Parts: sequence; structure tokens; C-alpha cells
Amino acid sequence: MVTNPRWGWTVYRDSLKRRSTRTESNVRFTLKVYLFSEDLVKNLISSSIRQALENPLNYARSYLADILEPCVNRVIYLDSDLVVVDDIKKLWSISLTGSRTIGAGRKLCYFNTGVMVMDLVRWREGNFRRRIEYWMEFQKQRRIYELGSLPPFLLVFAGDVVGEESLWKCGCRVCRAWLKTL
Repeated sequence: MVTNPRWGWTVYRDSLKRRSTRTESNVRFTLKVYLFSEDLVKNLISSSIRQALENPLNYARSYLADILEPCVNRVIYLDSDLVVVDDIKKLWSISLTGSRTIGAGRKLCYFNTGVMVMDLVRWREGNFRRRIEYWMEFQKQRRIYELGSLPPFLLVFAGDVVGEESLWKCGCRVCRAWLKTL
């Protein structure tokens, strides 16, 4: 159980000059800013169907095990455009048993990398960052996908993702109806 949640942002060094944060609530939490160097991925990123998907910060999730302190064993990754519509404890409580390294919002052959819990110990031991980089390098030589940072995750984890049967990313009436058809 997490009794003292810690929150972190992954940002470019230059973005620190442009952004400021402030809170107007009584909620207390620890916030730390982690710097991500676009130099890590700038030569690995290939063109995508939308220019926004080529942003190096989209690839920061692959480097969390390197960016965060070695004592951090588990992390929830949430995209910055996320609207949380359910209790985030459900995502944290996903049991990553066996060789499972990632848990996501739903158990599907496809999962959204914008909402996931990651076992960073297994991530480091399995060298998953390097596996993802392999597919990025492959993509630079022989174009096999069009969707930015998502396909390398799908290729590496190939459906080996623990799911939680709750709605993440969108809780609107239309999405709820569509999810019931799955």
C-alpha cells in the first residue's frame, strides 16, 4: 500500500524555464522533476503519421528505469493528457506475477502505453529499454509501423501484459458502450 505517494514529471531541461507549478488544494504529496535528454532517442525516432508522435518525450517511458533512482522498483506511468476516471489504486495493485513486467488499463492484445504500471526491477533485468531500441533501429532501416512510440512496446511485450478491468483514458458514455462490446 502506498501511504506517501510521490509524483514525478519527466521533462526536457528547457521546459523547466517555461513552466511553473502551483497547487491550490490541501492535498500533500512529494513532487520531483526528472530530466529527460532527447539525445537518447533523437537518432532513433522515425517519421510518424502525426508530427506530435515524433516528440522525443513520447519515448521517455522507455527510459524510466534509467532516469529514476535505482531504489524505485515500481512505477505508474500516465500520459500528460490523461483524465483519470477510476481509482488509481486499482492500477497500482495489479499483480505482476511470473515474468510479467507491465500492467495496463485493460487486458487486450493491444494496450495503451499511456496508462501502465511497470516493474522496474524486471525492466532492468530484462533490458527492455534495449529491446525497444532494437525495434526503433529496425524501423529506421525498414519501415514496419506508423505510430510513434507505441509499436515498439507492442512488439516487445506481444500481449504479455497484465490487465485491469476498469476504464482508463476515457469514461464517456460512448466509450463505455463500446467497451461493453469487447
